[in-house]
Amino acid sequence: MGARNAYHELGPKIGILIFCIDTAKGSLAILIARYFEAPQYILLATGVAAVAGHNWPVFLGSGRRGEATTIGILLALVPSRY
Repeated sequence: MGARNAYHELGPKIGILIFCIDTAKGSLAILIARYFEAPQYILLATGVAAVAGHNWPVFLGSGRRGEATTIGILLALVPSRY
């Protein structure tokens, strides 16, 4: 579970793919909240929920670090200039 473990256990290609998926998961949560023009505190709660859901999955029980998900959230929060 997680990009770093996938990288070490399954190889670089799978590890990078999992990193991209985890990053997209965090970005998508924020982009959906932005689409509905949610206020800033809802964006914060959405980001926290995305990382919490990654770090403490309901069905696995053990925690992760959530670095890629956090990167995705931060990328989605940066205003676009284009």
